[in-house]
Parts: sequence; structure tokens; C-alpha cells
Amino acid sequence: MSFFIGVIRVALYNQCAKTMCRELVEKPHKYCEKHRKDTTEREYNKNRYKYSKEYLAFYNSAIWRKKRNKIKRRDNYQCQRCKCNGIITVGTVVDHIIPTKVNWDKRLDDDNLQLLCQSCHNVKTREDEKKYKI
Repeated sequence: MSFFIGVIRVALYNQCAKTMCRELVEKPHKYCEKHRKDTTEREYNKNRYKYSKEYLAFYNSAIWRKKRNKIKRRDNYQCQRCKCNGIITVGTVVDHIIPTKVNWDKRLDDDNLQLLCQSCHNVKTREDEKKYKI
């Protein structure tokens, strides 16, 4: 919808900026309600990436790759939580017993690392989030 002020045309609505969406959006918004949520999530992920560059650099470093391989060999490629329960499972994730977000200095400490399977790692991560309020 638009109206004329003299010769100047002023639009009150825009089409949603999301590709293939034809919803009309009141100015100054660019996205309809449905796609505004998507952009908020995208901004959240962008900020999360920006603030976690230190973590990304660490997990992509040669030092971490060597340490990870050492821990896998030490733990015989077996999930340590499953092993405690008498189950033999292949470990795939080297986990920080005390998370790096809680104590960054222990990130390369052998005593703070353990090999877990993906399901045990997911359970432990949820436990850590509750325990440390991460």
C-alpha cells in the first residue's frame, strides 16, 4: 500500500526480504514474523561464532589433535563411562571432565580428559550445563 504526497510516493509496506516469501511487512521491518525469528537465530549463531574464536582455534590446533590421539590410545579407544558400567563401546569424543568454559587452564591436562561415545558425551554435556550453569 502506498499513498502520494504531492509528487513523492511513500510506501508503508515492503515485501519480506526472505527469498520466495510474498508477505507484506510494515516498514521499517525487512522480514515477516515467520522469517524474523530465523534472522534472530542467524544473528545468535553469528555472535556465538564471533565470541568462540578462541575455542575454535584451540580445537583446530595441532596441539589438540595430538593430545586427542594420545587420549584415545590411553583409553584403548573405549568409552570410559560405558566401561565403568561393564559395556564395551567405541569412544569417539575426547571430553573435558571439567569443561573448558569452567577452567580453561585444564584444557590440555591428561587427568582432565576422557574418551566417551557420542551418547555418553551428550548426557555428560547436559549434566555439566546444569552443574556449572553454562
